[in-house]
Amino acid sequence: MQAVFQTRNGKPDVLLRGELPAPTCGTNDVLVSNLATSVNPRDCLIRAGRYQLQFLVPKFPLVLGSDCYGRIVSTGAGVSGFKKGDLVYGLKNPSHGLGTYSNQVSIPAENIALAPNTISTDQAAGVPLCALTAWQALVDHAELTTASSSHAKRVLVIGASGGVGSFAVQIAKALSSKNRTVYVDGICSTANISLVQSLGANRVFDYKTQDIKKLNGEYDIIFDTVGRNSPTTCRHLLSLDATFVTTLPTPGFIFKHWVSKFMSLLSISHIRNRVVMVKPNQVQLREITRLIEQEAIRPIVDSVYSMAEASKAHERSQSKRAVGKIIIRTQT
Repeated sequence: MQAVFQTRNGKPDVLLRGELPAPTCGTNDVLVSNLATSVNPRDCLIRAGRYQLQFLVPKFPLVLGSDCYGRIVSTGAGVSGFKKGDLVYGLKNPSHGLGTYSNQVSIPAENIALAPNTISTDQAAGVPLCALTAWQALVDHAELTTASSSHAKRVLVIGASGGVGSFAVQIAKALSSKNRTVYVDGICSTANISLVQSLGANRVFDYKTQDIKKLNGEYDIIFDTVGRNSPTTCRHLLSLDATFVTTLPTPGFIFKHWVSKFMSLLSISHIRNRVVMVKPNQVQLREITRLIEQEAIRPIVDSVYSMAEASKAHERSQSKRAVGKIIIRTQT
């Protein structure tokens, strides 16, 4: 197969394009002719050897990539519900072997879902990891859908124009109903205010001109998709028993996550601290697909690169200026 891989850790220029042995399809896997993938911030950390969970990363030659989108070539003997030719997308975590910067991907069948037929290849390739991260942060950790129907929920998304943030704004709005209103505010740069408003944000703050420590408001959920804040820096914005969710799996945040979980079990009133570490979830991915097909979610594409331009795609990610998803096409 054709793939982008690395044989050592380092800067973006360690990424090579070439041929590697094609993956095998296990009993519970499907083999996908992969059309495109996306660059996620953790790809850059893994490439450099600085990922917080680096011990989970496969050995060299390492093919990065978590998102896949393409057609099923074959299915393992234990797979049901999918067949050859199905257009699917899904997520591979480091513990699943990564490997989506390639034109063939073997992925557990439980990690995939039928892809929406209403969006482009580039849009679809950027959905699984970021949309599932946003869903799990808001629904699993912040329990947005289990809120009392009589209580409107207020959500603040930090980094609202990024890959995860753009999905978080839309998912939070999509979870509004006639019995429960969800108000969503976002924080982003000046240039992206109009975009975040178009995604459904009620208010948008410009981090370049407005210090988060001086903002006014009271939120039930703050989701920091950038990993630069904490419940301490946001304390003045958090309501009683609010939830603060971060994407940054540092030892300190993980410790606070489990302490907070324990306090919740004891029904102790406190600001809940949560760390979202995305997991494949077929049921959730199907629900995300439904929302995409209903046009409640619109995947945002920042830029598109070929496999030969993978290093440039990583440079774009590291610039912190990407709006939405950075895509790598794995087939022409």
